[in-house]
Order: sequence, then C-alpha cells, then structure tokens
Amino acid sequence: MMGTGSVRRRSTLGLAAAAAAALLASCSSGASAPPTPAGSATGTSVPAGSTTPGSGTTPATSSPTSPASSPGRPSSSTPPTSAPSSAPPTTGALPPRRGELNAAGIDPCKLLLKPPTKELHIVSATPSDQNAYKGATCIYNTIERVQYAVTATDGLTVERFRTLATGRENSVSDTSGFPTVTSYDPARPTRCVVGVGTSATGMVVVTTLDTRASASDKDNLCQRTRTVAVAALEGLRAQQVARPA
Repeated sequence: MMGTGSVRRRSTLGLAAAAAAALLASCSSGASAPPTPAGSATGTSVPAGSTTPGSGTTPATSSPTSPASSPGRPSSSTPPTSAPSSAPPTTGALPPRRGELNAAGIDPCKLLLKPPTKELHIVSATPSDQNAYKGATCIYNTIERVQYAVTATDGLTVERFRTLATGRENSVSDTSGFPTVTSYDPARPTRCVVGVGTSATGMVVVTTLDTRASASDKDNLCQRTRTVAVAALEGLRAQQVARPA
C-alpha cells in the first residue's frame, strides 16, 4: 500500500510540473513541453540524516523548523535572500556574457548536490521523464517542501527565453558574469522562473515552486530562485572542469 509520504511527494511533483508548464503555454516556437515528472522515475535520493561527500549531514525530514510549517510565510531555514554573485535585477537590455559554460549533455540532477548547496536543504533529486526548454530537467525536493526544477539546455538562448516570458513581470540581471532573466507571473504567486544564458546557444533554467508563497513573497521567492541559479552555475562549472579534454 502506498504511504502518505509517497502520495504527498507525487502530489508535490505534479505541482512543480504544472508550474513549469505555464511558462511555455503561450509559446508557439517549437520548444518542447515542460516536464511532467513521472511517478515511476528513479530519483537520486539524499537520505535524511545521511552524509554526502563534502556536503555535511542532510537535515532530517522529521524535524523541519517551525516557520516552515506556517502557510504563506517564508521559512527562516530557506536559502539566504541575498546572492553575492547575482546583481540586482533591472529592466532593459541584457548584460553581456563574460564567459561560457556548455550545458549540452549535462545531468541537471548533479548540479545541486555538492557544497555549498547543502544550505538549500535538498533531500532528493528526481529526473523528469520529459524534456523542458529542449533540455534535461531535474526536480529537487527540499525539507521545507519547496521544489526547484532545474533544466540544462543547449537548445535555447536567453534572448529567446526572454520572449517566451512576454506578458509577465520580467527583469534582467547579471549572475556570475552571465545574462539572466527573472520571470514572475502575479497570477501564479507560488513560483518564480530564472533563466541564465551560459553560452551562445545554452541556458540553465530554475523554477522555484513554494505552495505557501503569496504575492507579498515575490521578492523573497525570486531571490531564492536566483540563489539556486548561482549554485547551479557553480555545479555546471565543476562539471566542465571534470570533463576530459
């Protein structure tokens, strides 16, 4: 018999998939449909209370902090609301790209499982069974029941990504030397999407889903998403170094 925890997890994964689908719903450019995580997908689990190499001990799911259980309020244990490597978002032209990271063939489920990402409180990473933004997607679940859908793609430019988000509240910024678009839809206040152009043809896209968030949490929600994007870029950079020449 399926346990209550399993039902909740599948329900939450469904919410993440629905949130990611909204961004491309109005696009007729030929981009692939966003992910709908399969319930049978095999995830890269990080057991509660276990220790991963160099990342310390993963917080136990049975002892979330009390603010995390208060609906509509950002948890004090969620990622920091400041990202030193991310400049404040503005409107206008995209900043220049001052480097290049190849996102082709990257496993997104390996981007957030090393230090300093332990502060994100990730407990599992589940690959999606579909492509999103023409790339592979991974759904990261956290102890606070916040989800991060991370996509690594070599088939979408940040300029094109920006046009897909037309009609929403969009802003541009620089993330660790890479042009970034932050997209927020007031009609869906539980999510924020950040796309970072890592090369002339590639991107890392992060969608945060927090079912407790409301419109007043917009700044915190999107800043957390940019914080995850910075961590994903560091993971991508590490994979570039690890690749054979």
